[in-house]
Amino acid sequence: MKHRGILLGLFGAFLTTFMGWGATAQADAKMGEAIFSTMCIACHPKPGTDDAHFKARAGVELRGVYGGESSIGLGLMTEERLKTFITNPKSLKPDTQMVGMPLDPTGLQDVVDYLATLEDPDTVGVPHQIRVCMRCHNTDATMKKKVGPPLFGVFGRAPSIEGVPFKLWDEAALNSWISDPAKVKPQTKMKFPGFDNPTDRKVVIDYLKTLK
Repeated sequence: MKHRGILLGLFGAFLTTFMGWGATAQADAKMGEAIFSTMCIACHPKPGTDDAHFKARAGVELRGVYGGESSIGLGLMTEERLKTFITNPKSLKPDTQMVGMPLDPTGLQDVVDYLATLEDPDTVGVPHQIRVCMRCHNTDATMKKKVGPPLFGVFGRAPSIEGVPFKLWDEAALNSWISDPAKVKPQTKMKFPGFDNPTDRKVVIDYLKTLK
């Protein structure tokens, strides 16, 4: 409780400093970085730091969090889901130790825009839709199996899993599969619910075509 009081007190002081112009300012990743460095750093490690002092923080490393799969069981961290967790974390994870941040809409967008710049060093330049796949699938030429089968060379290949109604992983088959895996194969071990947005599916399929 003492920690919570100190944190909220500091945050209140921070908001007072910026409230005069924050309501009219455009969403800005630089401003989001300032908010992060002032408040979030109290619990989260500085992105990319090798400093043990920062690495010992209670909060998770946030590189790759935007558009990625949550490391604490929250699912895919879309922009709206991030906003919800930042402002009302217990609505998504009742047992979380994270305190909700009382940000105005502009400040909240600033922080999310900053988080969007923090790429996972292992997936720099990779579309965020593919970063979701990489949680369970290997995408390089080593073809090492993770939770799911490797995706290198998957386009045009015969499925390595039983029970799917496809002879080859062509565009139509992949589009159907990543739309709703459980609908295609009700007993699938793949827990990802699928990409609802056709644009997201196209990004994934176009990227898979390059893995050869």
